[in-house]
Amino acid sequence: MLLKIAYEQFQTILIDAQDKWGRTPLQLAVANLKPNAVDVLFNHRADVTKFTFPTESYFGDIWKQLKPEKLDKSPSTQLKLSSSALTVVERLEKRGYQLDLRGAQTIISFFAKYKLFEKLVNLRERWYDDQEFAERSKKLMMKPNLSLHDLIRLRPVEATNQFSYTDYYNFAITYGLWDLPRRYTSACAAHLCEMMLKRFCWRWAEDSFWELVRYQVPMECCDMILEDLTNQDLCNVCLAITIQSS
Repeated sequence: MLLKIAYEQFQTILIDAQDKWGRTPLQLAVANLKPNAVDVLFNHRADVTKFTFPTESYFGDIWKQLKPEKLDKSPSTQLKLSSSALTVVERLEKRGYQLDLRGAQTIISFFAKYKLFEKLVNLRERWYDDQEFAERSKKLMMKPNLSLHDLIRLRPVEATNQFSYTDYYNFAITYGLWDLPRRYTSACAAHLCEMMLKRFCWRWAEDSFWELVRYQVPMECCDMILEDLTNQDLCNVCLAITIQSS
């Protein structure tokens, strides 16, 4: 809104201006997990080549007003947090930014701090076979021609090819969960969160693990080992690289 008013009044806007801590509007939008604000800034010519990923000290600032122990730990909140964080990365990468391992570790540390790796429900329970859930989930479209019902039956690798983080984010912020049978909302949110984190963690654990074994194990064997790890374990692999190199 402020950008629109400024343009209408022919005012000069320093879109990459820094605050007293040297942080740009784009860095603050990313740190506060605001995907749409990231898009607005890029549409007003924010320079991705000058962008540095926020440090752990202020990434997720908007949530730091709440101590982790006081945060609503429901799966629906986990879904909003994780999808917001991963969607801002997705928006950055669409504009040419390449997230590095240090940036990934900042995100992983944020997930760990807010306990997004905790499994609050039994993900092995086949709740999605319930008839009422199936009927309603088929009506909730995650994207054209693909419903929530389609998504939850995909393996993580298959979901990666068909759904973006933005698809999860849009579902989370539009409260699509509440169109489902109440008794299954937590299980569904936890399942979606697990799928997103698996996708992100695997991406970074693969190269990190290969480095940890000093490239002496074929990548195919690495993948077989990683496949049996939990999301928490996958992220610990990423963090181990930092510890080893420090």
